[in-house]
Amino acid sequence: MKILVENNNKSRKPVEIKVDKAVRNFADKKAEDYKYRSRCFQLVKEIEKCMYSLDEAQKGVAGKPPNSKEIQKIEAQISKSREQLDKSESKFHKACSSFELARQDWQTETLDACNQMQLIESDRLSQLEQLIKKISLQMSLMSKKMLKISDVYEHLDLNVQQDIRLACKKYGTGPTEHMMHLYDIYAENTKNMMNKDRRIESLRKWAHMFQTDVTAQVKARQGLEKVKLFSKENPNFNSNEADVDLKLESVRLLQILYETSLLKIESALAELNQQSKPVSEMLSRTSTTYDRQGVPCTSIRLDECELGVNTSVASAASPTISPDDDSDWDDEPAKLISKCTAKFDFKSSHDDEITIQAGDQIEILEKRDDGWWRGKLDDKIGLFPSTYVNEII
Repeated sequence: MKILVENNNKSRKPVEIKVDKAVRNFADKKAEDYKYRSRCFQLVKEIEKCMYSLDEAQKGVAGKPPNSKEIQKIEAQISKSREQLDKSESKFHKACSSFELARQDWQTETLDACNQMQLIESDRLSQLEQLIKKISLQMSLMSKKMLKISDVYEHLDLNVQQDIRLACKKYGTGPTEHMMHLYDIYAENTKNMMNKDRRIESLRKWAHMFQTDVTAQVKARQGLEKVKLFSKENPNFNSNEADVDLKLESVRLLQILYETSLLKIESALAELNQQSKPVSEMLSRTSTTYDRQGVPCTSIRLDECELGVNTSVASAASPTISPDDDSDWDDEPAKLISKCTAKFDFKSSHDDEITIQAGDQIEILEKRDDGWWRGKLDDKIGLFPSTYVNEII
């Protein structure tokens, strides 16, 4: 048993190290993205203030001629700030892409770690099952009083997948939302102080950069698809299909990053020109938060089809060991709490769920913290999503 535990811990450690490394890299890239994002906003604000000061200095004060020294000083400050802004915008452009790649790496490492941990856990439970059967064999040689317990252990049926699904259903926090951080440009927000002409110039500059980025990703995707097709048609061609698929997914996500950021820019330009804004389902999935300095951070929620992976975890009931067992895995009898009416249809996909249709009246037996309720419908008891029903008060 001691050797089994030690081997299990050794197998887990390299997996955990890879995930920790990806998390640290993700945090570093996020900090770098915020650093240059904030710097760009700060510099644009400084330039706009200097431009307004320059306009006032050129007009003069109370009939006096403009102060040439003051004007030269302000122009020098504007020139210096613009040079710094060009450098900061270039770094911000790279930092945001690096941040997205780090997020993809973190996501890939986490999913791989989950799969490896599941294999490790399956192996551990399999070895424990063999150990239990050996113990059962030894116990069967003992007195007749142990025959009943021996029989239970002998016919013990372990279903790792069902146990994992039930644990996720009972203790999990639900599906994880994957958020991609988009580019945020100072000129986008019309509430930020900025001359209209300079705002349009800045937006067009970034729009051109994003259009170039999108074109590059499209070409990269076409190239990878050609490699994949050539590899299928020529089995002797040395190409790792899994690596190609991973690169295709990365290119697709980067294309989403650039396209959605471009849509934000085009929406801002349309508002300035009093034109209709572009309509896109992608923009409806974006949300923006602001820090104390007013620097925005816009994110887009990624769907599972865009991630290229299945992040949902199903659930099923775990078999009981004996009628007298009071384990957390068993479903305990529950009393009627209240009733509800189904708003939408829901089709069960697992043994511990029930199918409901709009209009059905369901008896509520249990309200779970994960958003699933247990109820009774037509002598069938099972789980259903609480958001699909209206409770009858």
